[in-house]
Amino acid sequence: MPKKFRVRTILFILSVWIFSSDVLFAQRLRYLKDGPDDKYFLAFYYGVGNASWNSSVKQYALYDTSGTRIVSGDFDFSMKNSIKNLGFDVSAQFNKIRLGMGICFEEFFLEKIRVNDVNYLFFDKFNFQKLFFQAEIPLKNFEKQLISLNLKTQAGYYSYSHLNHINFFGGDDASSAMMINAGLLLDYKLFNHSYIYLHPLAEFKYFKNSRKEAPSRIHHSVFSATFQFGMRFDLSRE
Repeated sequence: MPKKFRVRTILFILSVWIFSSDVLFAQRLRYLKDGPDDKYFLAFYYGVGNASWNSSVKQYALYDTSGTRIVSGDFDFSMKNSIKNLGFDVSAQFNKIRLGMGICFEEFFLEKIRVNDVNYLFFDKFNFQKLFFQAEIPLKNFEKQLISLNLKTQAGYYSYSHLNHINFFGGDDASSAMMINAGLLLDYKLFNHSYIYLHPLAEFKYFKNSRKEAPSRIHHSVFSATFQFGMRFDLSRE
């Protein structure tokens, strides 16, 4: 994991801890409101999905895991792969929306790459670590408040680790790597303060390597569809 991202991760985890502590402290002092729509969630989830890559490379080269050059120069390529992810987030009620933050760990599985209408074997498995802020808007309640439909969006940045193709994202920590997603979240109240939920979402990731690597350029646009399911716990009073 790049050094720059390790520092960001430590600061982000500290922020999540402070945010969670503030919510719990407010609850203990009974500052949180009572009401069916006032929720303060701690959530854990697992997801599966698929991603599609559209990438552009200038004055660069890609190599297989044995070090053999696959292609070099200026070229575009595309890929498709499967995804697994695991994460958690926290959120607190602010007026009619819930704001929060979270961390997600994604595992990508690649099998082939398509360059200039030619397919090449490109086996790889690597991880993305995503740090994000989020907003959730309650839309509708059903069945006496047991079921609720919400719109949820997240935006932040990510890093990568465990790459076999070491030059796939360039070689400098100062790259731009951003993500944004949105989807509907449907949850069901199992017990007091405990919910299970389903969350299909669409996500876009963008990557651009550092200017320090000029004249080489690497741009990745990654579109993915993921289906997450998990459990979340309401820390407010009912």
